[in-house]
Amino acid sequence: MAVSKSFKVYGAEGHRQKMSFDRSVRWDWSNKQDGVRIFEAINSDITETNEYSIIRITRNTEEECYDELEGQISDGYFENCNVGRDEEIDDASVVEMKEKRMLELWDELGDVAVDPIMDTIEDSFKTFEAGTFREDIWKWFEETFNVSVHDDLMFRDHEDKDL
Repeated sequence: MAVSKSFKVYGAEGHRQKMSFDRSVRWDWSNKQDGVRIFEAINSDITETNEYSIIRITRNTEEECYDELEGQISDGYFENCNVGRDEEIDDASVVEMKEKRMLELWDELGDVAVDPIMDTIEDSFKTFEAGTFREDIWKWFEETFNVSVHDDLMFRDHEDKDL
């Protein structure tokens, strides 16, 4: 059974975390040889801070999670960053925070005007500039939050009203 561990990774003393300025990402490198290997970087587009990035790692064992974190800090995701301290945080609270933020962002996106002919947003939305195709933002939701826009988000308002 896979194990997930979450960490706050800060910038060096007196500095913000460089990677926190990037969009949040989720990569699944799982394969038969290594088993489960999922890496998530939750950045300021979700946390709304540049003090740290939240890293969520899912591996086969706790030891592999810690090894993955060290690898990502030394020559992976944070390779060209001045990393300060890292601290383990409660994984369940990260999952809850991420889901809550996903729903908030989805609701905010619903207020952004869309050009009906081009299917592009008319105003900027978080890190997406005006003129971005709506489907590109939907892909970001799916990749970042590991959801289906169609199945999990698009008709959520209608389901909530039926309850």
